[in-house]
Amino acid sequence: MIMSDAVSEAYNNDAYPAMSHPAGHPAVMAASALLGGLRAAELATARILEIGCSSGHHILPIAAAFPDASFTAIDISTSAIQQAKALANRAGIGNVQFHNANILTWSNHSEPFDYIIAHGFFSWVDDEAKIALLRLCHDSLSENGIAMISYNTLPGWSLRMPLRDITQTLRRLPSCHDSSIAALDLLESAMRGACSDYGKHLQAIIRDARAKGEQQLKFDDFAPIIDPCYFSQFIQWSQQAGLQYINESDLALGSPALLPAGASPILQELRADPMLQQQLTDFLTGRTFRTSLLCRNDATLQTPDCHSLAQLCVEVLVPLPETGNVVTDRICDALRATQPQCVSIASWIDQLDSCRPEQAVNVILQLAQLGMVRLRSAPVIFSELIPEKPALSAWNRGFLNQHNPVVDAFHLPCQFAAEDCKILQSCDGNRSFAEIIDSCKNSDQIDATHALFLHLSRRGLFQ
Repeated sequence: MIMSDAVSEAYNNDAYPAMSHPAGHPAVMAASALLGGLRAAELATARILEIGCSSGHHILPIAAAFPDASFTAIDISTSAIQQAKALANRAGIGNVQFHNANILTWSNHSEPFDYIIAHGFFSWVDDEAKIALLRLCHDSLSENGIAMISYNTLPGWSLRMPLRDITQTLRRLPSCHDSSIAALDLLESAMRGACSDYGKHLQAIIRDARAKGEQQLKFDDFAPIIDPCYFSQFIQWSQQAGLQYINESDLALGSPALLPAGASPILQELRADPMLQQQLTDFLTGRTFRTSLLCRNDATLQTPDCHSLAQLCVEVLVPLPETGNVVTDRICDALRATQPQCVSIASWIDQLDSCRPEQAVNVILQLAQLGMVRLRSAPVIFSELIPEKPALSAWNRGFLNQHNPVVDAFHLPCQFAAEDCKILQSCDGNRSFAEIIDSCKNSDQIDATHALFLHLSRRGLFQ
């Protein structure tokens, strides 16, 4: 048996949707690990492994951005690995090796890895594969290496399991034509006008599932195996494999900072038991997903100092509000001035009058826990100007040719309308922006094209 016959069949007979995952970017992992007390290896020359790489949509842009780093990626799907290799060759990305491999039999015969990424894997395989993954992380991590493993969590996910069962049943109706989306539409119509707490909750779950689309649902909510677990169970399995918990790569998911004020007393009482504190947070928030960071149990975790934290770079995710606090608002003004670049706290902290570095760092950490900013160990710097001859990267043009989202400078997937994709596919550096504008049919198309290119520039999509 390869993992499970159903899982193997699903991934080899159908295409897993191409996606990039900011929480699985090594720069984000390293920043969150530092907050948890572990200083990870420099990304520029690191060794990185992705488990479950699919067609390379996540790993290829990272490999291209860090040409002196070394990448290995494995997946059970033969066709996905073939696509990944072909795209890497066309894009001239030579620092990544793709392997068609099974987690139960594959082993690392080279140097240890500084970063291991296993996104969308743990909750979708059987227990034998889970154990193999954790064992591989322990055996293959370097001394200060970090692994990011994402998984569905209880008790939050248990509320979604009934939707899976009823949707799978309803899709057999003639009106649903074996479509999960049609079955969800039917359920959404049935719940129209519901105003009870349960009704509102069910509608939110239906909308969330529906937004994923037919293809992703096959591998996510309605996959052959869906095996959510409690955070405490995940920690127990990790410890049995010789690993210890560091932090969450996505700091905002279920952060205690998002809990109501009434939770403070019990969280304070649990300060001596941070694992139970985390489990309680999952219970109070209904959290359904984690992106946990692990390291070897012989790694030493130390609280970082202010100087180390000030080296972290800050990506602003949402408009920062005015708070009325002079110091906080001054720090937010400084962050706004850096946009859309992602630069280190240290690069602008000296410009703040009457604000101690510790204050700035603490405000940034609070914003990160609230999901308003994302921390990274490496800057993201690009020109905001529309280039004279716009050019998308070779790998992004390859993604477009595969009808997949492109990946921006912050590692976010970007989906565009079909008409916009036609324009983007021509952005190979051979046509000038003026020529592209001249080819527009009318003033409305000129305005739309200009707005599109401004958006692309602010997302760092041009080389």
